[in-house]
Amino acid sequence: MKTQVKWIIGATLALAILFCASFVFFFGRAQQKSIAAAKGNKVHFYGVISYGDKASSLRAAEQKFPFKTFFDENFQLAGALGITRVPVKLYVEDGVMKKVWGGATNDEQKKTAFVQWLDALP
Repeated sequence: MKTQVKWIIGATLALAILFCASFVFFFGRAQQKSIAAAKGNKVHFYGVISYGDKASSLRAAEQKFPFKTFFDENFQLAGALGITRVPVKLYVEDGVMKKVWGGATNDEQKKTAFVQWLDALP
């Protein structure tokens, strides 16, 4: 029984670390490209944490990220969207989710396609 608990705690911590590292990577990439500035600050960034302890995860995110971060209680948002990989990225326009992504990529073509899509937003 103790082995299972240790494994679950270890897996949860690993996923939380992966989530935070992914957010740092993607937000840093967005800043480098000045996406938000190019769009006249019409695009806002928010973080959604789906794993780990709520209080400590939000506290850590507040110290690391310059954007507002929310906690996904019981995996409700990511689960409802069918997303099982982090980071979770949402494009919301006028309160309506228009596009949803899960996971990260190192593929330069996919990164370029995303930036071009973002630049084409009204």
